[in-house]
Amino acid sequence: MTETTVAPRTNLTRATAGMSAVTLVSRLTGFVRVWVVLNVLGSTLLNDVYQSANYVPNILYELLAAGALQAVLVPQIVAELKHDDRRKADQLASSVLVHGSVILGVVAAIGIVLAPQIMAVSLGGISEPIARQRAITLGSQFLWLFLPQVVLYLINAVATALLNARDRFLLPAAAPLLNNIVVIATYLVFAAMRGDQEPNLLLTGPEKWVLAGGTTLGVVVFCVAVGAGAWADGFRPRRPLSPRDPALVHFGRQSTWAIAYLALQPLLVLVVIRLSSAEAGNFIIWQTAWQVFLLPHTVLAVPILTTRFPTMSRQVQAGDRRGFSGSVGAGVRAIATVSLVSGAFLVAAAPLVARVIAISDRAGDPDVLAGGLIGFAPGLIGFGIFLLLTRAFYALQDTRTPALVNVVATSLAALAMIVGIQLVSDELRVGAMSLGFSLGQTFGAAVLAVLLYRRGVARDSPLARLGAQFGRRLAAAAGATALGWMVAHEFVGAGWSVAALGSGVTGGVVVATFLVLWWGIGGPTPGRAVKTMGATERGWS
Repeated sequence: MTETTVAPRTNLTRATAGMSAVTLVSRLTGFVRVWVVLNVLGSTLLNDVYQSANYVPNILYELLAAGALQAVLVPQIVAELKHDDRRKADQLASSVLVHGSVILGVVAAIGIVLAPQIMAVSLGGISEPIARQRAITLGSQFLWLFLPQVVLYLINAVATALLNARDRFLLPAAAPLLNNIVVIATYLVFAAMRGDQEPNLLLTGPEKWVLAGGTTLGVVVFCVAVGAGAWADGFRPRRPLSPRDPALVHFGRQSTWAIAYLALQPLLVLVVIRLSSAEAGNFIIWQTAWQVFLLPHTVLAVPILTTRFPTMSRQVQAGDRRGFSGSVGAGVRAIATVSLVSGAFLVAAAPLVARVIAISDRAGDPDVLAGGLIGFAPGLIGFGIFLLLTRAFYALQDTRTPALVNVVATSLAALAMIVGIQLVSDELRVGAMSLGFSLGQTFGAAVLAVLLYRRGVARDSPLARLGAQFGRRLAAAAGATALGWMVAHEFVGAGWSVAALGSGVTGGVVVATFLVLWWGIGGPTPGRAVKTMGATERGWS
């Protein structure tokens, strides 16, 4: 590896740790947000309508823009910055902003016109006709205020790509904190307006404006913050390139498969919405479990793959295949470590975590939520590694392979969900859908790992020895799960404060047990494992 193509490991580790710390604070506020909405809106039809409508702009954005930005924009900006051409990088970003805003603006306008039809599809599983019509009407009104978010997400994504390409990771990680603060305040104001009334679909005009408008205001605040950060870092808008410009043609060609890749996850969520709509509250419980699942993923795994993506792109462009393989291997080891520990905690402490979240009767049955958490737990490692290896292929300028693999993985997940809910009792359906997601992600990660290895990328590096390394981590995680489960069991059935304490104690036991067991069977010392976030092995630098 050369110094010009590989960022020093200490810098990458420092950047990852810094991003993890900032993301932790941001995600904790996100956790508070989930907790507040669950206890304000409850496990009710109103919450299902609100969450379903609020998910539509996310789906549209993922379908039309997110994949392109994730797959192509960062490597292309890295390439321009490598040649010290900041003006060309800014022009490319400006072109994506201008052309993308026009496309997404038109799509949002069409979505506003078709809002009743969109909500009818999302909420079609509601059996009672009057409730279904009220839900569709209210959801349509929410959509009118939610759909403009798609353009704001584009601004955030382009600004984030500009910052990440220059190894600026902290602001994009911290910005969602602002969104969460605004939305939490929105929920509290809404709760004050409702008083002692139970959550239902009969909202007044001001209540609708506060709930939907406050949600969109949170998106405005965090997207503008990231955009301002890109400006402060030197970005200046330029005249956009012609759609026929070679750079944009390349961008469009590469982004097509990437769009297909990321479009599949929101489509899978639509499957969940449809499967959940027959039982009021199931979708919000599944989504709550999803948010808990995302907490360790975004705090620990996302910083690892985000900070390595620009480096992998530079290594590929410099022809440093061994350096690239080393970066991928270190990323896989780190994500495997943090994901196995996090998964062990979710399995062991699921009943306690569910009790902490479901503080009121409105929040639904904690046992149903616990089942969802356990179902998601094995998916942490698959989800994280799938995303990392997808970025590895993107750095290789191959967006087609991950998309095709994800088609199969998502289809497998959807099939597993559909079959799974038929095989279990009603209270286990949320867990069955979560487990279906985990199966699909694990399959996708395994297939991408095999395909990357067959390309010869990893055969001359420590990445080729990941099998034995993973086995040691898995064995340590199994032991940590067993001991953590026994500890957590002592706190089950107690009140909220004891459950919160038990969750913390269980987490400490799981982490400590994993580190000691891993060290005992050939891993690094606990101190080194923590310092490198699990990216190293005994005797390795």
